[in-house]
Amino acid sequence: MDYRSKHYHPEYYSVLYLDPYNILIMTQIIAPMLKSKETIFAELDAYVQSYGGHFTDWYVGVSSQPEAEWTRHHVNPEVDPCISFTCSNAGVAKDLQDFLVNILRADGVAGSGGYECTHLYAYKKNNHTHE
Repeated sequence: MDYRSKHYHPEYYSVLYLDPYNILIMTQIIAPMLKSKETIFAELDAYVQSYGGHFTDWYVGVSSQPEAEWTRHHVNPEVDPCISFTCSNAGVAKDLQDFLVNILRADGVAGSGGYECTHLYAYKKNNHTHE
């Protein structure tokens, strides 16, 4: 029997291999495949287009915990169009947010977030969401 557990960390996955007696026999650190800025933008653009929206109908932000932002903005991920991406660093997340807010006119606060905000998130605005 294979006893594996994955513990999430923003930059790495730690995979613990345990034997049947719960004795740790190996730890391996695996860095996730992070997408380029261009790939993230292309995927976000395709997602926005799939919901028939323009970026002006969307809110974008950066965060260290995008799931918490859904609650704060009153977004229901099960029914509302929303998406998040893990960027290689906060600079990439902020560059994308700045471009989306300042050039493509999405709602959001350009330049917000600290060094720990490596996630870019976006949701389609609705009458029950709060920016």
